[in-house]
Amino acid sequence: MDYIRSTSAPSRRPAAARARLAALDVFSSWSISARLMIAFASVAVLAAAANFIVERSVSIVTGPTVAAPLSPAPEQANPVATVEPRVEEDRSLIVATVEPEIEADRSLVAWLSVVVLALLLWISIATVRSVVRPVRQLIDASKRIAAGDPNARVARGGIKELDSLAVAFNDMAERLTKAQVTALDVHHQLEDKVAERTRQLQELAELDPLTGLPNRRHLFTLLNSSLERAAKEQRRVGVLFLDVDNFKNINDSIGHSFGDRVLRGIAQRLQTAVEPLGFAARLGGDEFTIVCEGVTTVEDIAAAGEKIIRAFQSPIDIDGRDLIIGVSVGASVYPDHEQNAEALLIAADTALFNAKSLGRGRVSVFAPELLAGAANKFRIEQDLRRAIERNEFELFFQPEVSVDDLQTQLVEALIRWRTPDGRYIPPGEFLSVAEESGLIVEISDWVLRTAIRAAARWHRGAWPNARVAINVSPRQLLDYRFVDRVRELLTEFELPPHCIEIELTESVLQTGPATIEQLHRLRTLGIAIALDDFGTGYSSLSSLERLPLTRVKLDRSLIESIDTNVRSRSIVRAIIDMCEGLCLQVTAEGLERAEQFERFLGCKNLSLQGYLLSRPVAMDQVFTASASAAQRAQELVLLSKPNAVAAVIKQLPLSPHRSVSA
Repeated sequence: MDYIRSTSAPSRRPAAARARLAALDVFSSWSISARLMIAFASVAVLAAAANFIVERSVSIVTGPTVAAPLSPAPEQANPVATVEPRVEEDRSLIVATVEPEIEADRSLVAWLSVVVLALLLWISIATVRSVVRPVRQLIDASKRIAAGDPNARVARGGIKELDSLAVAFNDMAERLTKAQVTALDVHHQLEDKVAERTRQLQELAELDPLTGLPNRRHLFTLLNSSLERAAKEQRRVGVLFLDVDNFKNINDSIGHSFGDRVLRGIAQRLQTAVEPLGFAARLGGDEFTIVCEGVTTVEDIAAAGEKIIRAFQSPIDIDGRDLIIGVSVGASVYPDHEQNAEALLIAADTALFNAKSLGRGRVSVFAPELLAGAANKFRIEQDLRRAIERNEFELFFQPEVSVDDLQTQLVEALIRWRTPDGRYIPPGEFLSVAEESGLIVEISDWVLRTAIRAAARWHRGAWPNARVAINVSPRQLLDYRFVDRVRELLTEFELPPHCIEIELTESVLQTGPATIEQLHRLRTLGIAIALDDFGTGYSSLSSLERLPLTRVKLDRSLIESIDTNVRSRSIVRAIIDMCEGLCLQVTAEGLERAEQFERFLGCKNLSLQGYLLSRPVAMDQVFTASASAAQRAQELVLLSKPNAVAAVIKQLPLSPHRSVSA
């Protein structure tokens, strides 16, 4: 592995100096133990040389001793005096002879000492240099790494141990560099994720996650900005409050997942419709708001609302299914109606409530008097909650007279609300509020139980063939527990299923397969099923084929002009003939004039209901009202034209009997 050296460029030194440094560099690669061995060996050589020279000098100096004669000569009178001069002469001669050699040995020892000392000095300098320089490089490289320099490396060199340390340090630095690169990559990825998450949080804070439209919070921000611009430019801003008609039926019957896809389709259709007008936002659920900035008059706001309603008249394709979605729109205008965003939305919501009360599928512009209606709605809701707790509801029953035998075969259960002051409130004044507030579930269950209990009482008493028609709300029908609840009540009160007829409004035709499944389960129990208000709203001839019906009730709007309008008469007659072919019974409700009654004489499998025959009465007056209705029908027959009377007489049984006894 090649390492990047942290040392600077070599300085310009003399060649001799560079040679000496090179020699030191070569020596510096040796290990400390090798250097110590060389030093010890040098000292040992020096000591051995010195010892050799000393011994040699001593041997030279002490040399061979001069032998004395064995016996003194006669003529020598003093032997000691004679020998000593000769010894001194010999010693002087020897010293003079070996002294040059001794000097040479001493010079040799001196030079050896110098060489050994020079070697030791060189070893010491080289050792210090080979230790200090790598250590300094390590310290310098460590500081550079600590300062954030990823390329800091230590040049190899110095004693073997420090060179190994340099290798380890460089390896560590290389790993740190890789780790830093990895950390930077992770950091950048983390920054990207944080940026993406911030963007998502921003979208969640401002946009509805389901439709992508501005949410309630962002709507107020945008609307306040629009109002500020409008105040500066002295112009109007329109606020439209849109609600999807009967959207809950879609959720309850097909499922919330499908309902979410419907909402996305509605949002897309809405964005296309309002693009030239302003922007749309989703408040929540099936409620949307449109802010129109490019308007000049209140009429322009109303026209914008009409345009939006027309945009939803064509089907919306949801998963290959074409749905026709109805919407209602309430409108308010700045500065004509209110001055701030919240007040404008409240005013538009109030106008929306008025649009729904007028029959849905229309635009209503805010007016001050509508606030009284909104306050009344809130009051009714609160009173309804107390009415449930205090059991203030009562059931009234209205007879249906058969044209075949002019007898009462069936009574319809109708709820009334009796206030503490004794006043009766008809269902048309509170059921819509109960639907919107969700209280309809408790109220409908009370109606079901009370009606079955009344039918069981009559069945075991004076009216064995008693039959009661019970109105069921779409929300109640779509409850998966509804059929089990009906079975449970029939068992509790020991009432045969054929004594009950379930009446459904045409709005359930929009609820899909779930409704059909529930109806089949009811028919399996033996319960009759009637389709109420046929001829208005979502009427579809295919529904007569798909739904397991036993009766069709013609809406009063068809009956209203049957005696004065040929087209109405033809339509009613066609429906009756069609139902006869389908083996369905028919009830004409809303009869108020004798002329209307006369138009139905001679029809088969037909029953009549209305104030002309009997008003709804309390439970203890049912027998009297049924007998009175039958008698009234007979009187009307007698007052009718001869041809109509003859048609009725032909249908009367040979042994007529009354279905209800007083």
